Amino acid sequence: MAKNHATNSGLVGSEQTLSGAGETSTNNTQQGRLWGNLESEERFCILVGDSHDLVRGLPTIHSVVTSPPYFRKRTYGQASGEIGQEHELEGFLENLVSVFDAIPLHPRGSVWVNLGDTRRGDGLLMVPYRFAIKMQDHGWRLMDEVIWAKSVTHTDGSTSGHGMIEPARSRLNGNGFEPLFRFVKCAPKEAWTDWCAVSVPRAGAESTRYLPDELMVTTSAVEGRCLNNVWQIPTGGNRHEHYATYPVALCERPIAMTCPMWVCSECGQMRTRLVEMVPYDEGKRRDRRIGKYRHAEGEQLNEDSGRMDAGRGYVARKPTTTGWTDCGHTAWTNGIALDPFCGTATTGEVALKLGRRFIGIDLYENNAAIANQRCLEVIQELDRKGLNPWALER
Repeated sequence: MAKNHATNSGLVGSEQTLSGAGETSTNNTQQGRLWGNLESEERFCILVGDSHDLVRGLPTIHSVVTSPPYFRKRTYGQASGEIGQEHELEGFLENLVSVFDAIPLHPRGSVWVNLGDTRRGDGLLMVPYRFAIKMQDHGWRLMDEVIWAKSVTHTDGSTSGHGMIEPARSRLNGNGFEPLFRFVKCAPKEAWTDWCAVSVPRAGAESTRYLPDELMVTTSAVEGRCLNNVWQIPTGGNRHEHYATYPVALCERPIAMTCPMWVCSECGQMRTRLVEMVPYDEGKRRDRRIGKYRHAEGEQLNEDSGRMDAGRGYVARKPTTTGWTDCGHTAWTNGIALDPFCGTATTGEVALKLGRRFIGIDLYENNAAIANQRCLEVIQELDRKGLNPWALER
């Protein structure tokens, strides 16, 4: 792990300890040290220390987006409590799940976890899926599984994207994809979700972006169709020295989809988009029909496809935003995205650009210093370019 340290001039405000967080020192860390101010114009704070202890003192979290240390893959420092360095897989899973169990998540909130596998001896340990089952054993519901496709090989032998090369001769290169899981505690239909924010362009419909590309690089269309669960995204990287970065594009959709931009300061209600499905002309040359593959009396066989249905016509519809829920109060604040293993704050960069607040936790001070500086630079960039995500949201 690179030993980069920020100078005092790079810190936001005064260094302090978050109320309710633990004070126990953890080897070469400063447990509970806080940079930034969640309630100020910066809208973020970075904590140094053990996530197990620090998450318990946090305010209500609306969405968690993180990529924790993988099991027995890398050593990031010398702290004895570093997750990923457990001798046994079961210990790793228990420690990791206990962090998410301790987070004060909003009842309608979501937890997104990107986790890679580990190969030992004769094969893969299936770490991501054992983790998902362990989360289910602790009462979490697995809402979504996204396949993050880093590299895809086509039938003609060409490759899209890039994955780390492995010197394997008896098996395939195993670095082409990783899973991204979404967990909730509530019933699936009760989980806060703005699916229009991450919808993709629909044929014949206007493609209005949720946010401009200066704030959100992934393409969206609020009147579009439902996003699928395989995302081809190049591996991450930034100018900060960190051996395990994940890409900005991988964080954007989870935050836009499950972390509300606005939350009532009085009652805690998360503002929700009101959507109506309205008919539109999708530009097809002929009428479309839906139904079973059987002949309806009085109808003729479809000569092009051979399909027969019950005579029910298909009407193309698209989502149209009719407004937003209103609890009746006038005090609103931004939703909070948390990364309990923030590293250099990729999640933080995305959250701030998308108009959310951000809390990051890292076990090591050098990572936290970089995360702090990175978030500061995002705020400065938004101010310099005059970009206001709250005014630009669609």
